[in-house]
Amino acid sequence: MKKTLLLMLILTLTINARITEWILNNPSLILDDDHILINDAYNYPIIKDDGKIRYMISHAVGEKDFRSFDGWEPGIWTGLNNADEKWGLTRNDGVVPYGTTTVQTKNTSVGMHLNTFGNPPVRNEEGKLITDIEAAQIVASWSGKNLWNTKKNDDLCIQSELDIHSFDVQSGATSQVMYTLIFNSKDTYVVGPDGNTRALNFFFNILIYDNHQNIKERLIRDAETYMPIVMTAAKSKYNLNDTYSTGIDGLSTQKFIRGTPPSGFKNFGACITRTQMEQAITNLKDQFEDYNLPNFTISNLRLHRVIPALELATNNAKKNGRIGVVFKNLKVYRSSDETTPTPPPTSTTPKAPTALSVYATDTSSLKIKFNDNSTNETSFYLVYQNLTTKKWYSKHISAKSGTSQYTYHLTGLAPNTKYKIYVKSFNNNAQKGSAYVTTYGQTKDNTPPPTSTTPKAPTALSVYATDTSSLKIKFNDNSTNETSFYLVYQNLTTKKWYSKHISAKSGTSQYTYHLTGLAPNTKYKIYVKSFNNNAQKGSAYATTYGQTR
Repeated sequence: MKKTLLLMLILTLTINARITEWILNNPSLILDDDHILINDAYNYPIIKDDGKIRYMISHAVGEKDFRSFDGWEPGIWTGLNNADEKWGLTRNDGVVPYGTTTVQTKNTSVGMHLNTFGNPPVRNEEGKLITDIEAAQIVASWSGKNLWNTKKNDDLCIQSELDIHSFDVQSGATSQVMYTLIFNSKDTYVVGPDGNTRALNFFFNILIYDNHQNIKERLIRDAETYMPIVMTAAKSKYNLNDTYSTGIDGLSTQKFIRGTPPSGFKNFGACITRTQMEQAITNLKDQFEDYNLPNFTISNLRLHRVIPALELATNNAKKNGRIGVVFKNLKVYRSSDETTPTPPPTSTTPKAPTALSVYATDTSSLKIKFNDNSTNETSFYLVYQNLTTKKWYSKHISAKSGTSQYTYHLTGLAPNTKYKIYVKSFNNNAQKGSAYVTTYGQTKDNTPPPTSTTPKAPTALSVYATDTSSLKIKFNDNSTNETSFYLVYQNLTTKKWYSKHISAKSGTSQYTYHLTGLAPNTKYKIYVKSFNNNAQKGSAYATTYGQTR
């Protein structure tokens, strides 16, 4: 992963004085324009070592602005519905587009969504299409914590509950979710390809999810920063040899996954032992002999930053992708500072809802009602199918303590259309759901009202010249179902035709209309008929003649 640290949103973070434990649990989030930096993917912002969390979005395509919005709910893609704060990265017109890159925060959760569909192709100075890399990251940064010394031989662990809620990638695009631990060493510097000397940062990438690649444990060097990167995976499965990371003892964590991610929140975590880190340092010195690393040792190694991140690497020949995730209860700790975490007790499967009923409220909405029979449900999963198009849709409904009957308004439906409705109770902690209950509902018909009868023709049509360019038209209305009158007139000299619409007024039986902009001393033929817009029917024309002065 390229470390293009681009955009910062600041949140106060308290760091455990003993070591590096931190949890996203500060409700006083600061998300405003004063705390936002936009970067063009080539100029990296300075991340201060002040113990604060920052949210960063990197875009190779060069976006303009990052702002709050209310136009749509990004929880559709991340699963973090009803967030306390939600921000979107805007396009050139200054409007947050449907489904673009977003950041959401709610209590101990952070939702993020990346989308490259619709982005313009990016070319280099020679006009060649280049890869568009986008990343969303949460960064905790401090001055560096010494982790292993002669008295310490424990593990450094990172874990969180993660929901990879949505993803959609075309062949050739890569979507990833990972933890990145950034280490540095006192008085250790390297000279980059640009000739500049910089402090050595050592990136330790623990991949959680990759949509298609076979991850191999290896040590690589970033082309831009010249910094080494360890590539490993959570619990080091899929033919990895556990050289650089292990699972967390006593905690049922997910293995590294590829292809289609599991649904709902799963606990992902990995640890690094002193032995594994020493092996990584040895491999670093062996593989990159051009580094001068006499001080890069386990005793000098410090943890500098922690970055849970998602990334899209897309090929601009229209190989695009999107991915939406939520990180919850994220923490980093040393095993000596905290007892081994244990998973919460598994809840029993919740009971299925009953008394499911559906009522049509209008042409695009259905009201869903059902009874809740469980005490251990955390949400309800509503699935519905348009029986005309055969398309499927879904919604999550949060469970509320003490509520036994639920009402949900399903909107945005097709008119006069039958839907099949499924509802089940769900326990997010146990990842167990009840059986579905089902029923049917149909939206109201939007067919126009019955056709009105043809209105009667006007009578007593008369025309008076008022000046050289105007005629006054008068006629009687004989209908009760007309909505307008259609006035057509012809200049008998030029033979050109013209028309006007006159709105009907309730309770009016005689109409006067001033026809202006006419030619002087010219004869016109006048036609008037009543018209019913609903029925699209009109009466016969009444006709007469008039001449301007």
